Amino acid sequence: MAGNALLDARQILSAAGVAPSMRVADFGVGRTGHLIFPAADIVGEAGRVYGVDLQKAALDMLEGRRRQYLIHNLDLIHGDIEAGNLDIPANSLDRNFLVHTLTVTSRHADILTEMRRLLNDDGRIVVIDWRPETEHPVAPDEQFRLHPNQVDLTFARAGCEVCGQFSPSDAHWGRVYRLLT
Repeated sequence: MAGNALLDARQILSAAGVAPSMRVADFGVGRTGHLIFPAADIVGEAGRVYGVDLQKAALDMLEGRRRQYLIHNLDLIHGDIEAGNLDIPANSLDRNFLVHTLTVTSRHADILTEMRRLLNDDGRIVVIDWRPETEHPVAPDEQFRLHPNQVDLTFARAGCEVCGQFSPSDAHWGRVYRLLT
């Protein structure tokens, strides 16, 4: 999505606490792999990054870049986050990213069920989306934007709580959630 050009991937990964040896996934990775390539660099060879998307063509493009730059700690997975059962080990992820993903999906409870299955006990879910009031020219129509408080409520119902928030750009909001035990 064009909005990814507005987001500083390294700033986002830092705000999310991504560090060496972590296992990280970006759900709805898209055609650019905006977060996964810098994340692969940060987590290093001892870590692992997963880029998941429903669009096979997007993953094929990213696979070409992965090979070109000889990135060995990155797996690209064709799958539907709403359907679940992704080919990622349960309880293995330290960070799950949903960037511009919730506004293009409808089964948020199903997404959160899969997120909970994949996260380890100390894991975090990072959500970034368009501010409801933004007037940025590439932002989706207002009707497709989610207010962060609305997302907080959805996550609370799924057993998650806000543990951090940040402003990834003037046009976006960002939240970090943790699982309640």
